[in-house]
Amino acid sequence: MTLQENDKRSQLLFITAICMIIVVSYSFYASSNYPLLNSDDGMAILMAHYFELPRDVYCWGQDRLGSLIPLMSQGFMKGFGTSAMTAVSLSNYLILILGYIGFSSLIKPRYGKLVFALIWFFPFQRFIDLTRYTIGVEYSLIAFAIFLMLRLQFENKSFFYWKNHALLLAINLVLGAALWASDLSIVTITILLVVLYVHHFIKKRTFIIRKEAILYTLAGIVGWTYFILLAKSYAVAKTEDFASFNGISEMLDGLSMMFRSTFDVMLYSEHDFFTTLYTWLAPIFIGILVVLIIRKKINVPADQRKWVTFLLLDFCLVMGVILLSQWVLINEMGRRYFVASYITMSLLIVILVENAILTQRYKRLLKAGLLTVVIVGAISPIYNMQFVNGKSLRSMKSVSKEFTQLGEIGLIGGYWNAYRISCAYPETLVATPDDLSDVKNRELVPLVFAQPKLYIVRDGWMTSFPDTMIQFKIPLKRVGKEQLVGGHHIQQYKRLSLSKVYKLPEMHTSNEAFVETAEEGQVIHVKPVPEARDQFILSGPNCTLVPGDYRVRYKIKGKATVSDTVVGQLIVSAEYGLIPIGQRDMNANELSPDEFRSFEVRFHLREFTFNVEFLFKNIGNAELVIEEVELIEQ
Repeated sequence: MTLQENDKRSQLLFITAICMIIVVSYSFYASSNYPLLNSDDGMAILMAHYFELPRDVYCWGQDRLGSLIPLMSQGFMKGFGTSAMTAVSLSNYLILILGYIGFSSLIKPRYGKLVFALIWFFPFQRFIDLTRYTIGVEYSLIAFAIFLMLRLQFENKSFFYWKNHALLLAINLVLGAALWASDLSIVTITILLVVLYVHHFIKKRTFIIRKEAILYTLAGIVGWTYFILLAKSYAVAKTEDFASFNGISEMLDGLSMMFRSTFDVMLYSEHDFFTTLYTWLAPIFIGILVVLIIRKKINVPADQRKWVTFLLLDFCLVMGVILLSQWVLINEMGRRYFVASYITMSLLIVILVENAILTQRYKRLLKAGLLTVVIVGAISPIYNMQFVNGKSLRSMKSVSKEFTQLGEIGLIGGYWNAYRISCAYPETLVATPDDLSDVKNRELVPLVFAQPKLYIVRDGWMTSFPDTMIQFKIPLKRVGKEQLVGGHHIQQYKRLSLSKVYKLPEMHTSNEAFVETAEEGQVIHVKPVPEARDQFILSGPNCTLVPGDYRVRYKIKGKATVSDTVVGQLIVSAEYGLIPIGQRDMNANELSPDEFRSFEVRFHLREFTFNVEFLFKNIGNAELVIEEVELIEQ
């Protein structure tokens, strides 16, 4: 066999191995196959299913987490008819493959590329979110931008060389998409551009760079800044503390959490063998590399030094941003935020190992040590799923399928159950977190109550099912017996009538001085005085109403100073006056000074309506007593 044939055979085996790694990784960690799918994963899938622009340019009306994956998923869903879950899985892995192509282009030997494939597609258990979470998407895009940068050819090429323009445009789009996907990417992108510029100055001894590079950089900054600001303007929910910084004491608290969590794992407190083993092996291996660096046994070639600098700076500065971030501290220094550190440090280690200056024997031992650490890390999440955490490799999709046997249903559960249960079959299962949880999309609430049957999932929320309960201000009554479906405890409930009599203090007044105690209880009593004129002396109860016909009956008595005049207005509205529903005037001739009379507003609702108020606007020319307001569902 010739040397060329042997190289082709080796190349074929290498490509086959990489493909196998990707396929096996997909079978474990793609959303459609992952056993530990959570509601954050489910939310991305449901976003793809209900996707609508410009509403969903960011994650369900928020001002962070750009909806790149749900947008990409539309191509698979509409072009190939896949489900939202399959589309999100394919989109995620397409991005991951681009990221691997990008970062592996910085590694020269096939051994290093193969090891990094294991690191990338089979992350250590603590950083498994790389395969689906936003930071993995962000770094994948930045990596692919680096891959494109390596193909730029400025030497002996004119400004009009079309390939450079095509590549610069692509780089612009890819880095902009990374910025849209994650605000944190601004740190990494800035570091990347600064390192490349400094490297250019050191190499060329000039501050001047190519005009086309300046053109596309400025265009990218202006264009993507405008896009990001415009996209964030559609947010209906502003994330508090997202851009706030910690003080020294808070940073120390964050460090304490990090070290405490690490030591707990190292001391086998979680009874997870491979996770604990990796947590010991990784620092030991890094320590060996540090010793080799000190002894000058690692020599990085000139063409790789800028990438080593970039990775090292990114590791340090992003770690610093994480420690400074109040948002990360509020979220208890969640391990997903350290995926960035895992990526950059892992790639840096692979590059350093390939450039170690050792005898053949010790070089093999060093490579074997790296491979051992990587394999232990690759096994750790699978072992954790099978024996520690979920204790099953059964996909969440198969669990959700059991719920479809109940037919078309609405589900209400704790945040960490609702979206993950429904995301595999959103056409049949419509779910929302309970009203005290973080309801990411209130538009799903009406759809939940519109389903033929409604179920409550109590796991992670309550220990038993009450006979009656109120969710989203709608009364519910327990029906039948508790069931166990897909390992979850569920109970059917039915909606009770919304008819109800509202009195103070469920209703409110603009001035507490108007409240007095009478035989009927607390009432609102206003006199024809200037301070009561043109006031909403009654408001509330901000209830939730389903589609249907209603009557609102006000019980009022009083006496007007002038007959045959309008003394008040009965108003029904929603969302704090933004949605008018019904209204009528109350005439002085309709009043009785001695007995309460009923004044009605009738209306029909075509859709589920939140924050419905029953208002009374006082004109100011009568003495009035308001006892109660009765809602009647017809």
